[in-house]
Amino acid sequence: KGSVDLKQGMGNILPGYYYVSSAPVIVRGNIILGGWVADNQSTDEPSGVIRAFDAVTGKLAWAWDAGNPANRKGPAPGQWYTRGTPNSWAPMSGDEELGLVYVPTGNPTPDFFGGNRSEADEKYGSSVLALDAATRELKWSFQTVHHDLWDYDVASQPTLLDMTIKGQKIPALAQATKRGELFLLDRRTGKPITAVEERPAPQRGKTPEEWLAKTQPFSVGLPSFSGDPLVEKNMWGITPLDQLWCRIRFKELRYDGPATPPGTDEALVYPSIGGGMNWGGVAYDPERKVMIVNSFYYGTILQLVPRKETDRILKSASSEAHSATNFTVPLAQSGTPYGVLQSGLISPLNVLCNAPPF
Repeated sequence: KGSVDLKQGMGNILPGYYYVSSAPVIVRGNIILGGWVADNQSTDEPSGVIRAFDAVTGKLAWAWDAGNPANRKGPAPGQWYTRGTPNSWAPMSGDEELGLVYVPTGNPTPDFFGGNRSEADEKYGSSVLALDAATRELKWSFQTVHHDLWDYDVASQPTLLDMTIKGQKIPALAQATKRGELFLLDRRTGKPITAVEERPAPQRGKTPEEWLAKTQPFSVGLPSFSGDPLVEKNMWGITPLDQLWCRIRFKELRYDGPATPPGTDEALVYPSIGGGMNWGGVAYDPERKVMIVNSFYYGTILQLVPRKETDRILKSASSEAHSATNFTVPLAQSGTPYGVLQSGLISPLNVLCNAPPF
């Protein structure tokens, strides 16, 4: 018989730039939630703060602000939670016995340029965090993408399961990712149960203002759901004509395999910015010891557009073009040197260019 205004402490929120997109989780008597923020509009977007409210009184129990730990009980009057930090829009999971809430995080805003990100952004973006549900203490964090420039934020709910290894029961967490990598962690410590390997990442094509992670983590102890790297012979069509078109289009793109960085030319991102494994996550059957996985197989084309040109296009475009989901014009990424164009690797017949299954 009460309500809480989630805009408190958030500063300026433009219409459509912040809302709660997943059900809260309740652990140790606290209602814990994050929030969705608009992709690729600005560096000055609402905070990705994680907040816990007493389930009986509705009072703020704690706040976890990646950019300012001092905001534990909310920011001081006239101040706000750190803007643009990694947010959590996917469902969280809770372990009542351990007293932990598992928080999947996204990118700091915007997605496709990271040259001005903070230390906290780099540490906690595209990760899964374990927070003490009563105190908000960070118990551990595991990063699924380093310096994420691909909108590979963790969109899947952490799946909790118990495993028996060498006669010992281990509380585990399976974290599905848009990259198609499935990580299996000890949910007490965040340590990988199955092997994780750092592999060299592509370095060609970045802009002068950007830097790139040298490696990315791969879950070599479990099957990959990312699909094999694309080659020209993978291009497919309903007719010989659209297959030919797709082969030509593929050859026009810069593609160096997983984690091909965005640049001012057209770069192919595969798996797509939508996954891989997205919001649906994975399901686990504890009786049969079987995990059910749904993964997507398609590509996204990214192209960074210099600031001056982005602003010119957006200024001359209609008001409808400023939607966060309108991809016919560059998304603004205000506060960075570049806007960004997105499109799918799709034939003129509106069918994906890579061979099915999709």
